[in-house]
Amino acid sequence: MPSVPAVLLATVVLVFGLAACTTAEGSPAAGATRGERPDEPGRIVVLADLPPSIARSPDAPAADGVDVAIERRGGRAGDHAVTAELLDLTGDPALALETVRELIADPDVLAAVIAPFSEPTPEVLEALAGSGMPVIVLSPDVELPGGIAPWRRIVPPASRQVSGVAHAVAAIDGVGRHASVCIAGPHGAGRLMPELAVALRVPGRSRFGLALPPDDELPEPPLLQEVARSILDAGCRTLVWTGGPETGGAFRAATAHRAATAGGPVPRFVVTDAARSEAFVAAAAGSAEGTFGTCACVDLSTSTSLDAQRFVNDFQFSSGTAPGPYAVEGYDAGTLLLDAIEAGRGFGSPTSRQATADGLRAIETVAGLGGRIAFAPGGEPVPAGPAIHPSRVVGGRWNPIGAEIDR
Repeated sequence: MPSVPAVLLATVVLVFGLAACTTAEGSPAAGATRGERPDEPGRIVVLADLPPSIARSPDAPAADGVDVAIERRGGRAGDHAVTAELLDLTGDPALALETVRELIADPDVLAAVIAPFSEPTPEVLEALAGSGMPVIVLSPDVELPGGIAPWRRIVPPASRQVSGVAHAVAAIDGVGRHASVCIAGPHGAGRLMPELAVALRVPGRSRFGLALPPDDELPEPPLLQEVARSILDAGCRTLVWTGGPETGGAFRAATAHRAATAGGPVPRFVVTDAARSEAFVAAAAGSAEGTFGTCACVDLSTSTSLDAQRFVNDFQFSSGTAPGPYAVEGYDAGTLLLDAIEAGRGFGSPTSRQATADGLRAIETVAGLGGRIAFAPGGEPVPAGPAIHPSRVVGGRWNPIGAEIDR
């Protein structure tokens, strides 16, 4: 799914003057309908607002998963056409808020999906919640507004993910109290790095920040080698990387090279979901072999299930790539929203945002491709499956391994 830069969308909206019935505060009424354009497709917008530590991550497979869900139903929810688009809000917070307000004002936008790793500003989240927009959350870091707001989270929240990753690392490291575990991330603040450092009881001397140059370029080799030397000098047996894939892959290669030069063992390398992708394998080259990955996402690449194999084939046909992290969860998000649009028939216009919100509230469980999902009051998923799915690079590709971690 190609992304639409926020600045481009804002320009288009200004030129063509999209507008809707609004409240006194400038937000559209939750029941805004599609007016005189009932034949226009309803839109599901996937919002990506990535933090700097993982801004080099590739296009979100979750957005492509939403596309596959729509394509499987012929681009329709019931009798009504539905499309999806990926909107990149990363960069200017003020422009991101302006763009989201313009999306809210467009009655053709029926629902939104907050992409994995995204960290929208509180103002953006408040605008979405206040508009009555149905929202599916794939980022564990976003707090749901609670109450009767039509928001649902499909992935485990951050607290469960941190606990799951910590237990997975402890099992990989094989030592008590995690004495030999070190943790590293861009600028010392990668994906869930502070929380993981506490959960793993990693002392300050074993936490390493990798300064990234402007424009998200990869660090120069001397810097990589210097940080790698510090890690080896600290006696790290297991290193947890919390940043993105390209820098993580280059860091893995630098650490392996430094260890080989010094004649010592290569630390076990564990990456969180932000780096668990083919981009990491490519950046690390041969050094990627044996790397462990942790992710709250389901990997169906080796599944023998017919449904799983069909999804993998459909995804590859649609996007031209194999399903990456959160592709399955994106598919489940798309399926859930299509079901909500259809369920809205009983609550009013089947193509209004309000009807979609009512339809989403009425759905208590969904038979997701990654497993059954039940929702607690307020929209959080009921813990029923594993929080973390571990994997390992074998033969140049990620492969699911061992028991899943449910903590």
